[in-house]
Amino acid sequence: MSRPKGFGAVTWLRERELSKRGGNDRKSPLALDRSAPDALAVWRDSYLDSLAARNYTAATVSGRLKDINLFLA
Repeated sequence: MSRPKGFGAVTWLRERELSKRGGNDRKSPLALDRSAPDALAVWRDSYLDSLAARNYTAATVSGRLKDINLFLA
């Protein structure tokens, strides 16, 4: 039997069992070392604090955090 295509595929994918859905495993939060004064995590935190101090929106700061974490991972 062939798999449905288009919008029918969306319904078919949603109705599959969780064990058959595949995808990526959810990873634990990024654990960064902050023991050194010049650690990358310290620079990341100070950068995000500076964005908040300059009145960037919470959505912008959150987006930048996600981008930096992706780079650091």
